Amino acid sequence: MDERTDAESTARGRGRPREVERRAAGEGLPYERPLEALPLTAQTVLAAARGIVLERGMSGFTLEAVAGAAHVDVSTLYYHFGGKPGLLEALVDSLAHDALAGFAREAMKARTVEERLRAYVKAIRDLLREGDGSSGRAYFELMPYAYRDPSLRRRIAALNQWHVATSLAIIVGERADSAEIARSAQAIAHLVFAAVDGIELHYDMDPAGYPLDEVFELLLGFVLAETRRLTGG
Repeated sequence: MDERTDAESTARGRGRPREVERRAAGEGLPYERPLEALPLTAQTVLAAARGIVLERGMSGFTLEAVAGAAHVDVSTLYYHFGGKPGLLEALVDSLAHDALAGFAREAMKARTVEERLRAYVKAIRDLLREGDGSSGRAYFELMPYAYRDPSLRRRIAALNQWHVATSLAIIVGERADSAEIARSAQAIAHLVFAAVDGIELHYDMDPAGYPLDEVFELLLGFVLAETRRLTGG
């Protein structure tokens, strides 16, 4: 891509850049191109979009509002994301994928299943406790809207499948050597994913009163017991 500005490229009819083509409605997988690879302007727009969702909710989420918060022209949003649907999909990616992808990479460096699971759970727990909770709140703010938006639902479904596949790799690694083990482990991975979402939601409602450590220890104990039963480890 050359060094022309967004407006110059659009005016010359060059169309959307490669990162937008990859983000066609409901297509592609988020780990194929992390959001860090997006141009700085696109990253700034995503940060502004998250701020708008947190401050105004989806009723106040407009391209004009996001452009104003990012100090760019609305045409810049079309250039990088193709419009509101593409922007929302990229926002969901940034909220639901990026942090957990980093946790998964670190967890997979451990040698044993227990070490991997403990590292993964600890990273998520620490994020909830030490973070400001804004990513989770923005993500859950988007969920009701996604029920009415087919392309966003497909995007979230693809992210969910990625999360389950990631959890599956952490739980059994290369030991899913039979259809029965793989099927049972996948069910555990789905449960872990759903449990973490629920834990995050309830913890965000009452951080001071929610027994975060105890709940995660219960979850970890269950997953370890089931994993040992499946793999004989």
